[in-house]
Amino acid sequence: MSKAQQNVYVNNIFDAGKTDPDNNLEYEECFASVDKSIYDELSSTQEKGTPSNDSVKMNSMPGVQSKQSDNSIYQKLALLRPMFLILFCILITALVTAITTFFATKNNLSEKKTIHATECSSTCNNDTERRVQQQISHSCSREFCPGNGVHLGVRFSRTELYSSYYMSDDNTTLSNVNTDETSKSASARLLTYRGTISDVCVGDDDLIYYEINYTFSIRTYLTNYFDKEDILEVGIAERSNVDKYTNAGAAASGWSFNMYYTRSAFYWFGRHNVYINARHNGRSHTSQSLLTTSIGEELHGQLKIFINTRRDEFTVMYNDLKVYVFDEIQSNETLCPVFGVYNPNYVNVQLKILNSLNFSMYPW
Repeated sequence: MSKAQQNVYVNNIFDAGKTDPDNNLEYEECFASVDKSIYDELSSTQEKGTPSNDSVKMNSMPGVQSKQSDNSIYQKLALLRPMFLILFCILITALVTAITTFFATKNNLSEKKTIHATECSSTCNNDTERRVQQQISHSCSREFCPGNGVHLGVRFSRTELYSSYYMSDDNTTLSNVNTDETSKSASARLLTYRGTISDVCVGDDDLIYYEINYTFSIRTYLTNYFDKEDILEVGIAERSNVDKYTNAGAAASGWSFNMYYTRSAFYWFGRHNVYINARHNGRSHTSQSLLTTSIGEELHGQLKIFINTRRDEFTVMYNDLKVYVFDEIQSNETLCPVFGVYNPNYVNVQLKILNSLNFSMYPW
């Protein structure tokens, strides 16, 4: 644009009188040609609405906006940084408080449980009962002192035995596999129930106590997470209906406590969970976890059984804690203690009966 103005100025200072007309025409044509083309070019550019100065300003705006955006982000981060610090401090404080509370509560509960268990225990001298702690509610209840009963001498029945199982010569040990202590009985006649019954049944006014020592070891992995296999059973059932079911708790006239095992969450390490539940009429009334074991590990324990036909009660204790109490043990037929051992392909089981006592002479 400045060059165009300069050409116009130079053409204007020529004196018409001193110039050749021909040359003057050439100058005028040059001026007209230059001036018109540049003017037309500038005019067309302005008509398109793109002024040069504004274009410069527009091109410079993104950089300014970027700087302003960066400043805004830095300002926001500067404001959020103290908030994050405060939140972090709150989380740390809450975590420390939770850990402190956990250990304090754990110690208090342990002390209370120890004190409560001591309060629920009493010595069995000449008294006929003692107080024991419940498995679930931890409340106290009365039970007989085993030392004060009359020796009953309960044994397993070699006749009412599952034909594929084994028993010791003194009829005190039952096993689902052959051992040095046990052998098959030629007189065994049960075909369905996986165990035996006792040689002593109960009447309408009996208080019977006995102990069962058990030994078992799991030999086979469970491949399905939801599978479960029975290990053993102690129960009471109508003698005439015992051989109709594989376990006593499946019958309406049977009540039992069963140990079984399932695959644990640490199955790949060979771990399995062992539970105990109470069964009657095909239903489970409770299920409690007892322990975790590995394949091949041999476990030992004891179950204590109380049968009180005066109150229609059947109770099993595990580690001196009540598992469950059946309180409607009623039948018009003879009820007998039953003992089951299961699944020899999955688990080796052995039961031994001992210390059976009769408290029926006491008024309680």
